[in-house]
Amino acid sequence: LKRMECEEHQIDLKCFIMEKMPVFEEVDLCIILSNLLDNAIEAEQKEQKKEIRLSISTVGNYMHITIQNMISKSVLQSNNSLKSSKSNAKLHGFGIQSVMQTVLKNDGMMDFYEEDCWFVADIMVKLKNT
Repeated sequence: LKRMECEEHQIDLKCFIMEKMPVFEEVDLCIILSNLLDNAIEAEQKEQKKEIRLSISTVGNYMHITIQNMISKSVLQSNNSLKSSKSNAKLHGFGIQSVMQTVLKNDGMMDFYEEDCWFVADIMVKLKNT
């Protein structure tokens, strides 16, 4: 579904799955991926060059998920708390909160940063069957 959304908006989506997908709660994985990809897709619609990179790998006992989208100007400089900028913000802005709760529930950590014209969502969640 997210790939189709990217195609619809002429966004180049590159996926890097480094190995066989680790066993992980499907609902939790969907919460993380769908919310972060929705944010990246929405952000890319405003950009001239549209590209999203999704990377999933394992690092020790953790699944490492990175979603990057191109940015022409800093997001964190003007909105370091990543609050929704939509006109009806009271009805939006729950995606990052949902991701954060899911990451914490899975003994994980997350970070948002910018690097070389990329906005990066960097997630680590503990694997249960390791």
